[in-house]
Amino acid sequence: MPYTEEYIKHKLTTKLNASHVKMLRGSMQVVLIFIFALILRWCVTYHSHSGQEKPPMYGDYEAQRHWQEITLNLPIQKWYVNMTDNDLEYWGLDYPPLTAYHSLLLGYIANATNPSYVKLHKSRGISSPDHKYFMRITVLCSDAMIFLPTMIWYFMSMQTIKTAQAEYNNLFSFEKKNFILLSALIYPGIILIDHGHFQYNCISLGFFIAAVTAILNDSFVSSSFLFVLALNYKQMELYHSLPFFFYILGKCRISKTKSLLLSVYMLIYVSLVVVITFTIIWLPFLKDWNTFLHTILRLFPFSRGVFEDKVANVWCTINVLYKLRNIFTNEQLAQICLVHEKSILLVAIPVLLHFHNDPLACFWLLLISHFSMLPLYIKDNLYLAYFATIIFYFVSITWMWSDLFVYTNESDKCEGKLCKAKLNNQKTSKYKPNSNKFFCNFVSNLEYYYGYNFIIKILFYNSLLGILILSICIRCLKPPAKYPDLFALLISIYSCIHFFIFFLYFCYKQFILIDDNFATKLKEVTDQSDGCGAKFSVVVISDIFEGKPLLQRHRVQRSTKTIIDKTTKLKCMYPTVIDPIMNSIDNISKEALKILKQDTNQTQNDSKGKCEEYEEYNQLMMLININQSLLAALQTSHSSLDRICAEAQNYGFAAKLTGAGGGGHAFVLLPPDTQPEIISSISRKLIADGYCVTLTSLGGTGVLIDE
Repeated sequence: MPYTEEYIKHKLTTKLNASHVKMLRGSMQVVLIFIFALILRWCVTYHSHSGQEKPPMYGDYEAQRHWQEITLNLPIQKWYVNMTDNDLEYWGLDYPPLTAYHSLLLGYIANATNPSYVKLHKSRGISSPDHKYFMRITVLCSDAMIFLPTMIWYFMSMQTIKTAQAEYNNLFSFEKKNFILLSALIYPGIILIDHGHFQYNCISLGFFIAAVTAILNDSFVSSSFLFVLALNYKQMELYHSLPFFFYILGKCRISKTKSLLLSVYMLIYVSLVVVITFTIIWLPFLKDWNTFLHTILRLFPFSRGVFEDKVANVWCTINVLYKLRNIFTNEQLAQICLVHEKSILLVAIPVLLHFHNDPLACFWLLLISHFSMLPLYIKDNLYLAYFATIIFYFVSITWMWSDLFVYTNESDKCEGKLCKAKLNNQKTSKYKPNSNKFFCNFVSNLEYYYGYNFIIKILFYNSLLGILILSICIRCLKPPAKYPDLFALLISIYSCIHFFIFFLYFCYKQFILIDDNFATKLKEVTDQSDGCGAKFSVVVISDIFEGKPLLQRHRVQRSTKTIIDKTTKLKCMYPTVIDPIMNSIDNISKEALKILKQDTNQTQNDSKGKCEEYEEYNQLMMLININQSLLAALQTSHSSLDRICAEAQNYGFAAKLTGAGGGGHAFVLLPPDTQPEIISSISRKLIADGYCVTLTSLGGTGVLIDE
C-alpha cells in the first residue's frame, strides 16, 4: 500500500510502541496568515478607487454598482439588452450570467441597507462614505469566502507543501509551508486591482484555484464544475480553458489501469457535469433567441479594441513598429489578440501556485506583472498604494525566501557555509576562460570568478532598477506634448520584454528540461517491508536533539524480504566476514543510544553547552556514515541510495538507508543550526535528480520511544 499519514501512525504505534505527543501545529499559523491577508486588503481600501470623483462614467466602481442597480430593477431578459432603462453605453453589463447573479444578490443587500444605493437612474455616480464602505466590504467578504480559502485549500492539500516543514526562527514559529502560503496571499497585483481599483476578480480566480486543486487531487468532476463557475463569472477564464480541457481529456485515455469502458464513462460523466452546469446557469437566457444573442454580443464587445489602459503589453508594443489598428479592424484584432485589460492576473495566479517550485523566476515575474499595471494605478490615484505594496512585497519575500538566489545546478550545489571549501576546489579545477577575448567570454569570466548566482543577481537587480526608474519617471517627469503616453508606452514595452523572456523560460523548463527517464522514476513505491517502513526512521529521545531528518524516497521498488534473504545467504557463505559486520552494526546502535541517553540526563541538569551538543551531533553523523558503509558492504544498499548519501556528504551531513533497504527511503540528519538556504539547496538538488524529499521535525515535539 502507498505511504499515508494514517498508515505511518499505525505502524509507529503498533510495531514500535511509539506515541505521538504533538500533532501539526500549523492551524493557528494558517489562521494568523488569513487574518493578516484580510488586514492587508483592508488597508488598501482606504485609498482611491476607479473613477472616484471623475464624472460622467466614474470608472469600474460605478460599473459594479450600476450592475446591482440594473439586475435588481429589471427582469433577467433585459439585463443585456439596450433600452431606455438600460443604456448599454453607460456601463452596460458585459460579464457572464454568474456575475449578474452575484450583482443581483448584492443589489438585494444594498437595497436592504440603503435603497438609494440602487435606485434606478437616480443612484448614478453615488460615492458617499457609507456606500464606499459597503462596496469595499462586499469585495472583502468575497475574498474571504472564496479566494483566500481556495488558496489555503490548494497549499494545504498539495503533498509537496505538506512535507515542507523546515522551521524558521521567527516570532510566530512559521514553517516553510506557512511562508509558501503567505507568499501567495500578499501578492499585490490582485490586492490593488480588487481592493483599490475595485473589481471582483477574487471570485473567478478563486474558483479557478479551487478547480486546479480538485484536478490535482484527481477529482475531475468537481474540477470541471468549479471551472465552469469560474468561466461563467468572467469570460477571461477562457485563457485557462484549454489546459483544463486537454488535461482532463488526457486523464480519460485508455491505460493499463483504465479500461475503454471506464475511460468512456469518465469522459461522459465529466461532459454531463459541464453541460448541466452551463445549462442551469444560462437557462433564463436560453428561453428566447434574441435574449441569448444580445447576451453573447455583450460578453465579447469587440468594438472597445484591445489597447485599453496600456496594459495589453504585447500588442501595445508591436503597435509601435507595426500599426495594427491601421491594418486590422477591432473585430479582427479581437480574434488575433484575445486580451483583457487586466489579463496578466490570469498568468500571475498560476505563477503564485508554482512559486515554491521556482521562487526566483516566479517572484521576478510577479513583480513585473504588478509593475505592468502602473498606468492603471496612476489613473485611479493608487500610485502611493502601488509603491507601498511593491516595497512591502519585495521585503517580505526576500525575508521569507532567504535562499532566493540559491542555484541548484550541478556546478553550484554547495551554496552556504558548509561548502565554501568545496566551491573553492571547483574554481581551481575549472577551466579558466580566455580573458583576452573580453566580449566573447565576458559572461564566462563572470561565472568563473563570481559564480552563476552573481550573474542572476545582476540581471535581477538591474531589472528592478528599471522598474524603479520608470515608476519614478511616470510620476515626476512630464512627457513631451507630442507623446503624452510616452512613459505608459515604455512601461508596456519594458513589461512585454520581460513577459516574452519568461514565456521562453517557462517553456524551456516545461518541455526541454524534462528528464527522459522521469516517468520511470515516478513509479509509486509500495511498502513491502515488515518493519517501520522508514517514514519516521529516526526516533530522538532528548529535546535537545530536535534535528530535522531529511527523508528522501529513492523511488526504486525493492523487497525487504528479498534483501534479508540475500544477506542471510551471504552470512552462510562467509560467516567469519559477515558476523563481525553484523556485530559492528549492532554496536553502532548501542553507541548511538548511549549518546542520546547521555544527552537526556545532562539536559535534565541543564549542564550542556552548545559545543558539547554539536560534538554529539558530529558523533552521531559519524556513526550514521559508518553504518551506511557497513550496510553497503552487506549489499543491502542501492545505487540510488548511494547517490543520496554521497550528496548528503557533499554538504557535510550524514545519511543512511532505512527499512533494511526496502523501505524506499534514506534519511539525512540535519543539525539544529542548519541554515534554511542549505536545506533548500540540498532539497532542490535531490528533487532535480528525481528524488522525493520530505522534511520532518522529530524529537521532543515529534515521536517518543517507549523503553
